[in-house]
Amino acid sequence: MNRSFGSMLTQSIIVFGTNLMDVFESVSIDTLNSSADTIVFDTNNNRIILSYSSMGFTEYDDVRLTFSYTLNDIFVIPVHTTNSIQLESGSNTNVIGIQTGGNVSYIGITNSAWGAVKGYVYPTLKGVNVKLYYTNTSVLATNDSGLNISALSTIGTGQYVVSRIPAGIYDMEFSLSGTFKKELLTINVAANKITNISIITMRNATLKAGDEAPLQEIICYMDTNTRVVFPEGSVGKEFSVDIRILPLTDTQKAKIDESTLIKPPVDKDGMFGYQFDFYDVNDVAILGSLLQLDAVLYLAFDPLTNLGWGWEVKDLAIFYWDDNGNSDFSDSKWVRIGGTVDEVNNVITARVAYLHGFYAVMAKLVNEQGVIQNVVLRPKIFTPTGANDYYNTIKLSFEFDQGYDTYIVKIYDLFGNMVRSFERNTEGGTKFSQGEVAWDGNDNEGYSVKSGVYVYQVIVGGQTYSGTLVIVR
Repeated sequence: MNRSFGSMLTQSIIVFGTNLMDVFESVSIDTLNSSADTIVFDTNNNRIILSYSSMGFTEYDDVRLTFSYTLNDIFVIPVHTTNSIQLESGSNTNVIGIQTGGNVSYIGITNSAWGAVKGYVYPTLKGVNVKLYYTNTSVLATNDSGLNISALSTIGTGQYVVSRIPAGIYDMEFSLSGTFKKELLTINVAANKITNISIITMRNATLKAGDEAPLQEIICYMDTNTRVVFPEGSVGKEFSVDIRILPLTDTQKAKIDESTLIKPPVDKDGMFGYQFDFYDVNDVAILGSLLQLDAVLYLAFDPLTNLGWGWEVKDLAIFYWDDNGNSDFSDSKWVRIGGTVDEVNNVITARVAYLHGFYAVMAKLVNEQGVIQNVVLRPKIFTPTGANDYYNTIKLSFEFDQGYDTYIVKIYDLFGNMVRSFERNTEGGTKFSQGEVAWDGNDNEGYSVKSGVYVYQVIVGGQTYSGTLVIVR
C-alpha cells in the first residue's frame, strides 16, 4: 500500500469488511520498508494497526500485505478504513483504492468512487448475461476504466457479481438468448458498498405456434426434472408458461381428505405442487392453454419424502387442481389424470391435451375396475364463447387398466351425427396408461356446434365408455 501524506501521521488502522481467515489461507505483513514502530494484526477485529513515533513521517510509508487464497475470478473482498489515518491536524485521509493481480478482482477501500452488486439468477443451467445501462437509455454503462459494465452468472449456482460500478442509478438487464424473456430492474449503486439483489427468475419466452412449430420444452428451474415437452405442431396459439414450486394451500390440503381417489397422507406438512403461470401473446395472465396435440408432462418426486407421507412410489399419480373457475373454491377438487412412474429417474409422466394451472404428485387409491377407469369431465356444462376462461374449454380425462397403443374419443349430437373425434397413437412410443382430450366446441371442420346435449365415447382395447356433456352459447 502506497500513499503520500502532507502532514504528520501517528497511527493508521486498516479495517477489513470480512473475516480474512474465512477467505484467505494466510495473511502476512512485510514491514521491511515500513516506518511504523509497531504493526499489529488484530484478527479478532479484522484489522491491522500501524503505530508511528511522535516524529512520524512526512513523505510516504510502504506496507505490503501478502494474501494466500484460492478464489474464483469474480469474488469480491470488501475492505475499508474507518477514521483510520489520523493526522496531527485531526483530519482524516482515506485510501482511494488498490488494484490487485491474481484471481481477486479488486479490494475496495473506503471513499472509492464505485460499488458492486451481486445476487443469483435462474436458470442455473446456463450463464445469464448481466448488463448495466444508463437509466432509460440503451447505452451500456462503463466503469472508471471505460469498459462496459457486465458479468456472466456462474453455471450451476446462478451467482453473479458486477464490480467497479460508479455510484449512481442504472437499469440492470438479465438476458439469455433463445428461450427467455429479458428481465429489467432499476438499481441504485452506492460507492464502496456491495448491494445484494433479490433472486431473479428469468421468464420463458413465448412458445412458437402453428402446424410448423418445432419441438419445444419448458423446464422448472426450481427442479429441472420437472418439465413439459411440446411435440412439433402441438401449440395452437402462442403463449408462455413458467413453472414454480409452491406449498399446497389450506383449501387444497382439505380437499385431499374429501377425495376418494387420493390415499390420505400421514402428514400434510411440507406438501407442495407445481404452479403453472400462463400469459398470452400480449403478456396478459390466462388460466391455462388448449393444445393441438398432446404434450408430455414430467413431474419430479422424492421417494424419501413420499415415504414420509406413507406413500409407495408405485402408487403415485399426477393430479391437477380444479377450482371450477370460482374464487370461493366452490366445487373445487383434485382431478386424477394418472401417469407412468419412472422409478429410475424419479419422475412421473402423462400426456396432456390441456395445461392446467396447478399439478401435484400424490398416491392414488385403486378403487375402480374395468378397462376404462376414473373418467372425469370438467366442467360438465361449458360455454365456448363465455367471459370465464374456465368454461371455454371442456376437459375429459381418463385412465386405463394397462398400456394401449391407441385410443379414440368421439362426440355425437343427439341425432347420432359425429361432430368431433380425437385419435391418439403411440407411433411406436410409450403405451398410453391414461389420456386427456380438451374440446373448444368446434366440429371437425372448425365450425362452432350448436347449444345442446352431446354424447361422448372413449374407445380403447375393444371397450367403450359413454357419457354426456352440455354446451350453452
